[in-house]
Parts: sequence; structure tokens; C-alpha cells
Amino acid sequence: MLVHINGELETQLRDETTTNIVISDNRNRHNFAVTLYADAVYSVRIQLDCSRQYDSDLRQADCNFAHHVNVWIDLNDDGQFDASENRVYHQSSVNTEISGDMHDLQIFIPIIDDTTTKAGQHRLRLSVIRSEAYRRQCGNTDHVETREYTVKIIPRKICRDFSRLTYCSPGNFICSTGSSAIFSVQLSGEQNSMIHDEMTRCSSINNYEDRSHLADYENPHRQEPLLVGTNCNLAQNLDVWVDLNNDGSFDESTERFSYNDQHYDDNMKGYYDLSIAIPEIDEENSVNKPHKMRIILSRDEQSRQPCNNADYGEARDYTVHILRKSYY
Repeated sequence: MLVHINGELETQLRDETTTNIVISDNRNRHNFAVTLYADAVYSVRIQLDCSRQYDSDLRQADCNFAHHVNVWIDLNDDGQFDASENRVYHQSSVNTEISGDMHDLQIFIPIIDDTTTKAGQHRLRLSVIRSEAYRRQCGNTDHVETREYTVKIIPRKICRDFSRLTYCSPGNFICSTGSSAIFSVQLSGEQNSMIHDEMTRCSSINNYEDRSHLADYENPHRQEPLLVGTNCNLAQNLDVWVDLNNDGSFDESTERFSYNDQHYDDNMKGYYDLSIAIPEIDEENSVNKPHKMRIILSRDEQSRQPCNNADYGEARDYTVHILRKSYY
């Protein structure tokens, strides 16, 4: 089995240890270490050596169908791998012509809060077991493999100095419990950055949250998907502004983004899909600097503005860095 993770500060984890043909294969390989930034997303590539594990009949079957791969990190160093420490939020399979098939996983490293996630070295556990679909069809649970590695989580140095700018107040939004509240904000960017905010708050006085300590990095001419989840099955408006030129205001014509699609899940929670398209950098738009991103959830059409609202809903501010495009 091959395990590969590209990290930060010129580190990577690359383990090409061959899988033993045994019922249970547990390996502690803590000498393999990689450094990762907090509040970032990373790719983990795992190649399964199916030709060594199975007879010819099983090798002809789909190797990915036969397995389920998971990754945990003991983020709080309590010696246990809790359900909340399962780091896989996206998984896909890659078919190859060589022996064995690949799993591409994306793992999210949360922000350091010194309680649930601490800075420093942690145990990473990777497990490969028979998939539920395979067990239902074949009734075979003979293969289990576990490997442990070391990851070092460090904070990313983020410049979010808005001290020279004075932004307008989003207004006085209020929230009725279980109604106009955001429960999830996700935006993927460059340099393994990601805003992954699952904070939920419902205030009957002022439902505004300054979350600008959460940052994302974007390149010009790229459209990145922004997904916002709400605890409301009623019709809502969701609008986003990014202060691209850092003038302390949100321009309605050039700095506003509206959602493309809205859908509900089985629990009647609402999800809004947006595309954040960063325009060409010029003398008007600032590069290599932090920019404030404001999200407004509102019920009334008259409250679809970045400032001075009074409505049921919620307002949040985040940070977006615009990078200078690299040319090769």
C-alpha cells in the first residue's frame, strides 16, 4: 500500500511499505511525519496493492468497491480517536492501469483553539477495511489494515489588518430559534486554504458574527464554489460581498455575488450555492492583501444590502486573500 501526503515547509509523507497478507495488519510508523497548516485542506492519495492481497478472481473485481478508507487525527491529544476527529470530508476513486487502485481523500485540518484542536504533533491513523457494500455481497471481512503516522499542525500566518478601514455595520439582524440561522459556510481556495465554519449562533438582539480570523486564498480568474447552509426551510435571500479594492465599502455593481441555486435536504435545511469569481487584478483591485467578505442572510427583499439592515436573518464577516497569479 502506498500512502502519500504533500505538506508544508517542504515536508511530505510517502510510505511505500508493502502490505502483509495477514488477517490484521497494524503498523505504527510514527517516524513518518508531515507538517500541515491549521484551517486548511489536504489531499491524501492511497494506492491499494490488490495484486498481493487477493487471488485472481478478486483481482478482476473492483478493488475500490472492496474497501473503505478512513483517516483520523487525535487533534486534542487525549489518546483517543473520536468521531469528530474523522478528517475525511471528500473521497473519490481513481482507476489506473497498474496493479492496484487509488483512493483520493481530502482531509480538513480545523482552526487551532487549544481545546478541541491543539498545535504541535498528533497521531494520524489510517484504516483500510472491507466496505459495507462488499460485506453485503460477499460476506467477507478478512482484510483489515491500520497504519499510524505523525502530523504536526501549525498556525498559518494570516494578515487581516483592517485597522485602517472602517466598515459599515450590517445592521440589527435578529434570529428566531431554528429559523434564520447559518449553520455552515464552506469555501475552498488556493494553497490548501479553506473556510470551513460550522459555528451556529442565534441571537435575538444582534445576530452578527465577526469571523474574519477564518481566511481563504483565491487566484484571479478562478471561480470557487461557496456553500452556505441554513436552519430554515422558508424562503430566504443570501448575498455575499467582497471588498475587492479595499476602500472600506461594498460596491453593489462590482463586489456583490448572489446565489446560483438553492435546495433542501431531508431535514428541510436550506443550502445556497454561489460562485465567487475573482476578477482581473488592476489598479482598482488589491493583490496579496486581505479583503473582507460579508455574508448576509435575510428574509425581506429590502434587507438585501451589506449595511444598516433590520430584519430576521444573520450577518457574518470573513477574510479572503487575493494572490498574484503565477506565470511559468
